[in-house]
Amino acid sequence: MRPFIFILCLILSPLWGEEDSLEEFFGSRFALIPPSKEDEKAVFQAIQIFFERLKTKNVTEAYFISTSTHFQGTLSFEQFKLFIQRLLELKYQEDLAKGSISFSGSEKDKALYTILLKGNKKDEKFYVELSLEKQEEEWKIVNIKIYQIYSVTHKLLLNNFLWKKYDTDYPT
Repeated sequence: MRPFIFILCLILSPLWGEEDSLEEFFGSRFALIPPSKEDEKAVFQAIQIFFERLKTKNVTEAYFISTSTHFQGTLSFEQFKLFIQRLLELKYQEDLAKGSISFSGSEKDKALYTILLKGNKKDEKFYVELSLEKQEEEWKIVNIKIYQIYSVTHKLLLNNFLWKKYDTDYPT
């Protein structure tokens, strides 16, 4: 028996329907260029502030200040609160080290970052993918995706990854 990783994916993304295949999903992420040092610092700061607001359970500011107008127009505050409750159920460790944030790509005034968070349980890990865009000189969140990782053993699936969405995708 070999260990395999099953990834459960909770998706909160107004843009998800535009990605019809894995090729499009990964192609859009790998075709992007690194941000400038100044933009990278500003994006990192925006991400830290967003998670700090979640840590202090200030969901109102996380929604109305950290997210873009497009995000707010697509997803109601009530739906956002339900999503955040699901994220907080994962009980991630509060410290957000710069090493846990990795650049996934950017283009003019847009950036994609992946954050590795560790849960309270031993070896529990999950990734949060944030798409951000520059809006009135500030970086705002456009969409959020959460990938929770489980290690299991299964002898029939060799070197495969299974992505499965939670039952609650937003928006509907």
